[in-house]
Amino acid sequence: MFAFSWAILLALILTAAAGNANPIRLDKRQGPNTVSWEYPNSQTGAFNFTTWLLPVPKVDAQKLAGGRTLLAPKDLPPGFHLKKDEHAIMITGGLYSDMRQFNMLSIPEELGLHLYVPWVKAVESSDVPFTYHVVSFFNQIIPPIIGNLLQGSNAYPAFFDPKHAAYKAIGKGILSFNVDVGLLENNLDGPGLTSPAFQSTFSRSAAAKLPVKNILKLMETPYIWSGHKNTCGKQHFPMKDSFANPFRVKGLVNTGSAFTGKHYTFPEAQGVTGTAQWITGVKGYPCEHFV
Repeated sequence: MFAFSWAILLALILTAAAGNANPIRLDKRQGPNTVSWEYPNSQTGAFNFTTWLLPVPKVDAQKLAGGRTLLAPKDLPPGFHLKKDEHAIMITGGLYSDMRQFNMLSIPEELGLHLYVPWVKAVESSDVPFTYHVVSFFNQIIPPIIGNLLQGSNAYPAFFDPKHAAYKAIGKGILSFNVDVGLLENNLDGPGLTSPAFQSTFSRSAAAKLPVKNILKLMETPYIWSGHKNTCGKQHFPMKDSFANPFRVKGLVNTGSAFTGKHYTFPEAQGVTGTAQWITGVKGYPCEHFV
């Protein structure tokens, strides 16, 4: 389902080389990394994200989680319901900027899309819920290579629309964020050798029921590294800056088989968007460390 293709890698290298000829306007990026000096031994950055919590059949969620035991969801807000035969998946996508490690290595910007299964059992003797990382896509070459080699994570290159922003306006108050996977992006009117992995159109909505604090708590739940049986990590997303501007969103989300194993359509998807600082450790720990 998530087979790596060196042809995709070559295509992304050529695309990245072409993109370097057009410098990114600084006023098109969100706020800066304000935590790198406070956490010099971690990976840090500013992350303009949108996170979706979406219902799928339990059997599909368990398959995505590598067959691990699913736990009953906790702290679901009123108005967000799961049926008895459903579990939730969590999808987070957006733009990282000023990513740093050891205050030496730096990536000016990077687009990412991540799939998780929350409320998963990680330690046999404990019912403390963990999140399982299923797969990630990036628009840069190096992060997938490092992720696969050093962390055993399912991470692959992909094509993002927009190319240098967390979302783009397609109408009055309507935003979009899309990701394709394949060999060749369609930059002209001819056919492209790609297929949709993730499509979303959304807008700010008071009808959405997911509080920001609930989503952030879920995003900060210790997660199981894909490709490992007992290695876990933890991410932090402090919203302490004036440019955070979090709010609830609602819209249409479609996912492709390259991302979620099969195609799903969520016509009333609910999520949260905002800009947080991103802090995560470089190495993993036995999952018992987080119990």
